[in-house]
Amino acid sequence: MMTRRIYILLPLILLFANTFSAKSEEYCSFLKRVQEYQKGVKLLDHKNDECNPAEVDTTTFNIKTYLSLFDQLRLVPNRELWLCNFYGYSAGQPIMYVRPKDFKEDEYFLQAQKKFNAQMDSILGARSIIYSKDSSTKKELAFIKKWVDRQKSCFTPTAALIQYARDSVNRAEYNFIPNDTKNGFIQLLFFNRMGSRFALYWHSNYQLMSIICDQQDVQYHLADCQKQGSNMTFEEEKFEEQSHIDVSPKVSVSNDAYYIEWYEFEFHEGLYKRSFKIERQAPYRITLVREERVVKTTVNYFY
Repeated sequence: MMTRRIYILLPLILLFANTFSAKSEEYCSFLKRVQEYQKGVKLLDHKNDECNPAEVDTTTFNIKTYLSLFDQLRLVPNRELWLCNFYGYSAGQPIMYVRPKDFKEDEYFLQAQKKFNAQMDSILGARSIIYSKDSSTKKELAFIKKWVDRQKSCFTPTAALIQYARDSVNRAEYNFIPNDTKNGFIQLLFFNRMGSRFALYWHSNYQLMSIICDQQDVQYHLADCQKQGSNMTFEEEKFEEQSHIDVSPKVSVSNDAYYIEWYEFEFHEGLYKRSFKIERQAPYRITLVREERVVKTTVNYFY
């Protein structure tokens, strides 16, 4: 009887194992495909033009192609996905945001410009009152006026859109509806964590991060750390240990939430094992419920 039970249970165990493996491969396929696309996005750097900083090279990034990679997500009604170049002189990255399909960009810019100019005039007016009491501060007042005029001239349509895109109401990660499936919520979590974290410029590279899904990913980042030589200190033995364990994403579901556990590699911080809870109902609130740094890295240089 015992032998018969073992024979009955064995096919079930194999079935569950194969199902789990297939789902892990499905998650991994998505994660690798999107991150590979992100790595291919390049920057155009307009040097010596302070009013025209870096921007994403549109020959290497297509918004429709990017959105198509998230086939388990759909935007809220009457919204379109857009990319905003949020770059300055020493840092920057794109912002993925949404706006109404009938959004009138020219009208919005004129309204935003009027508001911005009023703010600048208010600053100048306040300083004028202070400095007018002392004739020796004419140079300082002239400097502030010149600075205000410069700020006004640099308030471009791109600057206005940055204000719009940075508003949490318009951020893309808060305007998706996921399919109520494990794949849907894997994609939602990825967009929340990594949707705009690519094409990083200069100091923004401190945010450099990758989602790990298999031993190949671990070995790739281990080799990359080893190549850094004296530029990086890291726990090499612990890193090597991770290349021999299962690091694939794990997803479970309850009546009210999905639970996702995966590994994130932050180049400047280390390898983390993180667990998230994502509510199944809008607004699909995401909560970090557990975090463990399994490998510590320290970069010995500054950007």
